[in-house]
Amino acid sequence: MKNTTIKLLKLLALLSLLVSCDSRIGMMEEINLAPQVSLKKPGANELVTHLTDSIKLRKASDFFEFHLSLNDDNLHELIFDFIGNGELWIENTQFNHSNSISLTDSLLLLRYKPTETGIHQITFSATDGFGLTSKPVTLELKAFENLPPMPKISVAFKGVAHPFHYVLDASESLDLDEKWGGGISEFLFEVDGVTYTSKTPVLDYIFQGAGRYEIKLKVKDNENLWSDQTTMVQQIN
Repeated sequence: MKNTTIKLLKLLALLSLLVSCDSRIGMMEEINLAPQVSLKKPGANELVTHLTDSIKLRKASDFFEFHLSLNDDNLHELIFDFIGNGELWIENTQFNHSNSISLTDSLLLLRYKPTETGIHQITFSATDGFGLTSKPVTLELKAFENLPPMPKISVAFKGVAHPFHYVLDASESLDLDEKWGGGISEFLFEVDGVTYTSKTPVLDYIFQGAGRYEIKLKVKDNENLWSDQTTMVQQIN
């Protein structure tokens, strides 16, 4: 009888423990919140849910880098969906299509390289151990190829070496993708059908005499792409 009582007490204790565990799990599920996911650029302080930027398709080593921040004590899985063709690197693993990975860290360094021009979107969401899913966050990236430079010229009187000594100034010419490493490398001036090539934007020029002169300019960027030609007519007195 004594042994039976002891066994019964042990069974009751075990059942109580199981019920207690189930209750705690139930309570945790009730108070559990969905994970929070955000994006940010390296060096930036602001966390956002929609990150928009641009990238120039140039070298194979050019990637767009950003951080993915996850806030939850029970992270389980990261899910991501692609729009556009490209390479997504999460830490040291490459993905070329929509996928999911198990989560171990709350801050991830990601790199993305588009393999075609246009708008690329990657949407991220995270799940926790209780099955809750975060609100999605999105990276939107515009990928473009080299843009042509824009020429601009002005003419100013100098009069140092000659009464018809002028300066042809193309320093306000602009490479539209300067922000992504572009720049102007060469200037092609043309005055009355005669061309002058220069590595600098300023050309000293002595006109033959008074009259109206047609002046043209083209500029070349550091990827050997020439601009359209711009033309102006200058009155020399």
